Amino acid sequence: MSLRINDTAPNFTAQTTQGKIDFHQWIGDGWAILFSHPKDFTPVCTTELGYMAKIEPEFTKRNAKLIGLSVDPVDNHSRWAADIEETQGAKVNYPMIGDTDLAVAKLYNMLPAEEAGTSEGRTAATNQTVRTVFVIGPDKKIKLMMTYPMTTGRNFDEILRALDSMQMTAKYKVATPANWKQGDDVIISGSVSDEEAKTMFPGGWKAPKPYLRITKQPGRGRRLERSGYRRHTGARFRPILDGSTTREPLHEQHRPAYRARRRADCRHPDPDHAAPAELHRRDLPDRDRRGRPLRPVVSHPRSGGGRLPLEGAQPVARQSRFHGCPPRRQLPCGVKGV
Repeated sequence: MSLRINDTAPNFTAQTTQGKIDFHQWIGDGWAILFSHPKDFTPVCTTELGYMAKIEPEFTKRNAKLIGLSVDPVDNHSRWAADIEETQGAKVNYPMIGDTDLAVAKLYNMLPAEEAGTSEGRTAATNQTVRTVFVIGPDKKIKLMMTYPMTTGRNFDEILRALDSMQMTAKYKVATPANWKQGDDVIISGSVSDEEAKTMFPGGWKAPKPYLRITKQPGRGRRLERSGYRRHTGARFRPILDGSTTREPLHEQHRPAYRARRRADCRHPDPDHAAPAELHRRDLPDRDRRGRPLRPVVSHPRSGGGRLPLEGAQPVARQSRFHGCPPRRQLPCGVKGV
């Protein structure tokens, strides 16, 4: 049977390294990647299975399951998995189908339907067409097929990239250009009129040609903002003074407290003008970015605010920026130096 894109993936039951499965039930409501191999203990396939074991968490994040197939018994798969872990440094946690009767290979048009016999006595060369990757969607339809020769290792990063594209284009009316990656611009689908596009893509688009409308990737604004925030501040969430957490940037979150500290520093040292309890020095970091302890200081109003004074803190001397000059003393507001 010939298979094409958007055909329903044939269902089957088969023995795997994790027990017997019904393929469609095993897929559930997610995505599935079925990738086949002509024979166990083949060198190129060993590296492929090991690499897929390493990046399996990336597929899991995308609600996609992995399942391998090889024209050999399941017992051989288990011994092969030990070799893969030893040589590739990754344990195979996804199931592997044992297609001893060639049924699945024939069902998915990887071997001729009239092919006789079983896996017994067959070599990798006689099964060399069993080298196809199938990406199957939640609707159980085939979304992608890629067949590689035996001597060329498969690029599974491309499968991951294609999965990102297919999942996004299933959700939004867009298409992805050549060599597209997450975060790159996309193309507005030709089925969307300009009037509809104004509603769907309020940020606008560039149109070098009427049929080529390029816009920002939809659904990425908040994610990019958060990733940029982590990149510049080194933390996903920042604590605020009351002990809870917030997603607001640090400068926005601490700006009111910083201004209150400035006002507190500029007041005459008087108990009636003490700083609010929530702005006490203990709520602020006690070490600098290099891990050095911060000494309690009394800030001068012309020094830019600085830290909030501790109760009982005494004026301390600071080293001048000019070598050879004596250090200056910082005094509270209203106290004149000698």
